Amino acid sequence: MSSYKFEGVVIKVRNFSEADKIITFFTREFGKRDLVAKGVKKIKSRKSPFLDLGSINKIFAAETKGLDIISEVENIYLPKKISGDLGRTYCLSFVLEVTNKLFQEEEDHRYIYKLLKETIRLIDKRVAESIRLIFVLKILDHNGYLGDLKECSVCGGDLRKNELFSFSKIDGDISHRKCHNELCLDLSDDELKLLKSWVKLPIGQAVKIKAPKKIMKKIEDLAIAYWEINVGYDIKSEKGFTDVIMGRNKSKSVPK
Repeated sequence: MSSYKFEGVVIKVRNFSEADKIITFFTREFGKRDLVAKGVKKIKSRKSPFLDLGSINKIFAAETKGLDIISEVENIYLPKKISGDLGRTYCLSFVLEVTNKLFQEEEDHRYIYKLLKETIRLIDKRVAESIRLIFVLKILDHNGYLGDLKECSVCGGDLRKNELFSFSKIDGDISHRKCHNELCLDLSDDELKLLKSWVKLPIGQAVKIKAPKKIMKKIEDLAIAYWEINVGYDIKSEKGFTDVIMGRNKSKSVPK
């Protein structure tokens, strides 16, 4: 029975038997991977503390004819402030569910893996409510859904300052308002500027950008409209996409 190792983020956990669980990891080299954690439900399990959602680990695994088995866990990062905090918990659940549903097994996802690790650390620090929205925009942009944010998708002209723009809810492209087609959301110069900054800057820098609530709400509307029309599946968060993505559920401890 051969063995191997990899680094991965725990994005899903489900029961498998009386003592075991199936852990879904998101990895840099081969996307998602399911492994069995033997005996992890036992109180004395040494692996259990490091296999919670959002933990980042180096995993040593053994190949089997079925699901491979986790033989050893070496923790790299364990979020400490998320457990017991509703705001952080909903945010983390949302980010992990988006990752789990959008990406497949046996695919190289180096950029997404790095983005996911940075996002988990930022959620643990609670640096900004906008982080969920920025994460989604970066995912959509990386997958080619947002189109070109520099040129008008209709006339090919530059998207210059002091103009009015439209965002297509059909194909995600940006155009001059005078060129836009149906099913569009209007954008101001400031709104387009914030969208570009959130998409292009590293997420650690992007979350530090402060913007008026009105502008943030417009970018939120843009992301939600595009998600609903083009991605098309629901996020199972108790608070729903709109509440969780903008952090509208106030951060508080889970009642004992």
